[in-house]
Amino acid sequence: MDSEGSKTPGLPPGTVVHTGKAREEPVRIVSICYDADGYDATEYRDVTEFLAETCTRKHRWVHVYGVHDVNALEVVGRKFQIHPLVIEDIANTTQRPKVDMFSDGAYVVLRSFQCSDIASTVESEQVSIMLKRNLLLSFQESDEPIFLPVTERLSNPNGRLRNSGSDYLAYALMDMIVDEYFRVLERLSETLQELEDELIHNPSYEMLTDIYRLKRTYITLRRHIWPLQEVAFRIHRDQTTLIDADTQLYLRDLHDHVTRVADYIETGRDSITSMVDIYLSSMSNKMNEVMRMLTVVSAIFIPLTLMASIWPLPQIDWPLSYPVFMTISATLTLALLAHFRRMEWV
Repeated sequence: MDSEGSKTPGLPPGTVVHTGKAREEPVRIVSICYDADGYDATEYRDVTEFLAETCTRKHRWVHVYGVHDVNALEVVGRKFQIHPLVIEDIANTTQRPKVDMFSDGAYVVLRSFQCSDIASTVESEQVSIMLKRNLLLSFQESDEPIFLPVTERLSNPNGRLRNSGSDYLAYALMDMIVDEYFRVLERLSETLQELEDELIHNPSYEMLTDIYRLKRTYITLRRHIWPLQEVAFRIHRDQTTLIDADTQLYLRDLHDHVTRVADYIETGRDSITSMVDIYLSSMSNKMNEVMRMLTVVSAIFIPLTLMASIWPLPQIDWPLSYPVFMTISATLTLALLAHFRRMEWV
């Protein structure tokens, strides 16, 4: 988290302060009014114009791109009577996944992950969802259309999404985020498999950086996805009039998907731990190979050095002195090499 975006200690509860990456682009608000008979979508870049909008259809979805404009968040909060503590949490992009139930609504925080261009890393942003009767508000940090497939499904007059309530739309948004988790984990699993193969056949010191980068990625995923199990469980367990019985069945399935994602993350973390052990063993084996070769060389040359030091070739008036010395040295060298060969050292 950027220090310039940190919240000042001592502020009263409900004070809206953006904490997160600083952004310059203006906030966009997309308002979609829909029911079985029609679909109207309008985009606003001016909060004042958005305040004057009225929805003539049964259901309404308001999606806000960007939470760095505190004034825009407060305007949206006042228009739809959202509790100030919720607006404060929306602006704080370091939230832990959670669900807060109110008498007139439910507030859910979760994190969206996407594959990054850098190997073994992911990009993420916080997504906040506020569900009220016939109304859904969603907020994201960036300007990326991460819910574009949901918007396209909503425009289909024959689709289930179009003919269902705001509770099913909230489920669709969360389900899409969870489905993206599977795609991210699939890519990380492929990277993990490639590292394992390379580690077995050609371990190197540079691989340790890749392994620990992958480990940090899995730690980040676990920190944000593990609490989501409790969130999904509470949503489908708590009895509220905001969620229909049919949607409860889909929310139960969402909880199962989150549990599977959490299991995959734990499996990946265990594999990384094993990879570190394999790496250390491989480096130790390579060092043992080097020490073995040094031992072989030393075992051969130490006797030869000893013979050369006690064999006074210049003082011996014998024509065969040098040939005898070389013959003995060669015989000793071959004998040592044969011995090391039997020991499978060479």
